[in-house]
Amino acid sequence: MRQEADKILKIMRTTKKGNYLPAFQSYKKALISYTAPHIAIKKSIDFLDEKALRIYQDEMTAARKYAEPVYDETEDFIVAVAKELVADQDIALHLLARQFEACVSAKKKPLATMVKGRDHSALVFIAGKSQLFLGEDADSIEERITAGMNEIKGVCAYPGIVQGTARVITDPNIVKIFNQGDILVTGMTRPEFIALFSKASGVITDGGGILCHAAITARELKKPCIIGTTNATKLIKDGSRVELDAQKGTVHQV
Repeated sequence: MRQEADKILKIMRTTKKGNYLPAFQSYKKALISYTAPHIAIKKSIDFLDEKALRIYQDEMTAARKYAEPVYDETEDFIVAVAKELVADQDIALHLLARQFEACVSAKKKPLATMVKGRDHSALVFIAGKSQLFLGEDADSIEERITAGMNEIKGVCAYPGIVQGTARVITDPNIVKIFNQGDILVTGMTRPEFIALFSKASGVITDGGGILCHAAITARELKKPCIIGTTNATKLIKDGSRVELDAQKGTVHQV
């Protein structure tokens, strides 16, 4: 995985302004080669028994951390591609992946009409096919997903029990309030969250596995952390008081 990570990082780091559109095709090819070993390491560890976990966890964690910059730098790279594609990069960045790739391949500026429901939409994948739902239809999808969800439970990434004020953060670059000792609640973390992670008394995420960024960082900083709840950001209200029990993997309002 290290070799594949090096390839894709080299493309993103050496591409100069004005050449992002042609470099995108090389990036796509490198990404395909990178994805398989990356996913294999990231996901397979969740299925190891305790004995195998003790043997391989450190090595697999090191490999995962080595490849971490790919995820972070990909965002900057795609933004650079979007800027070269169209003056209003916001339009390009709200396209579906297949639309974005088609526009880049054809060097054709995306139309504003291609972007639907950028503020309120749901993209559903069923049997390898995707369907976009907008407005009230998106509401209905969310209601069906969260129906009956009244328990917040996940996997313990690092043990501990803490109480604090929950701060639901979707974008680490747009944070109004986050005090020392608050509990970070988010979909998934990435390197930009490290400042909040350092201040937090605990962390709760919707997604992630044992080798996700939140889990690795929690173990390094020794912060109680629960990952993979699926619904924390939906059920926890920003500013509410919660207890994070990373011994049992549960979260309760207090």
